Amino acid sequence: MAAALRAAADKGDIAEVSRLLEVQDAATLRKIINSQDSETDLAPLTLAAAGGHQNCVAALLAARANPDLSVEDAGNRTALHMAAYDAHVEVAQLLLEARADACLMSSGGTPSDIVSQRAKEWRIGGGDGEEDIDRLNKILALLSGADR
Repeated sequence: MAAALRAAADKGDIAEVSRLLEVQDAATLRKIINSQDSETDLAPLTLAAAGGHQNCVAALLAARANPDLSVEDAGNRTALHMAAYDAHVEVAQLLLEARADACLMSSGGTPSDIVSQRAKEWRIGGGDGEEDIDRLNKILALLSGADR
């Protein structure tokens, strides 16, 4: 069940994520909601956040997924670090509303550090243009409000 939940979250399959969350008894749900893959160390919430799957993130948070669970194999990044990296504004907002810690350090720094670095990279010629920079700036504004 844990692997199926991770796969559904990774694909953004909200119907399957919801089905898997609903059919579990409370004890099983506590076990699988934050289960990390043995190879990648990624948990369902981290996968959904990295993919920008807002509905899956909301469902997992409602089922009490830990927003501050760090991924050792990914430089101790949390779901918020992942959402910040790929400029998933709505996902970052959901995580912050769930009280994700915006000050947690990863190997790349805090989520704010990651956003700042990505903005520099995209300005130099990496991203899809101004739209990417705008999304990063929105996340930076959310994060600066959360730091207070």
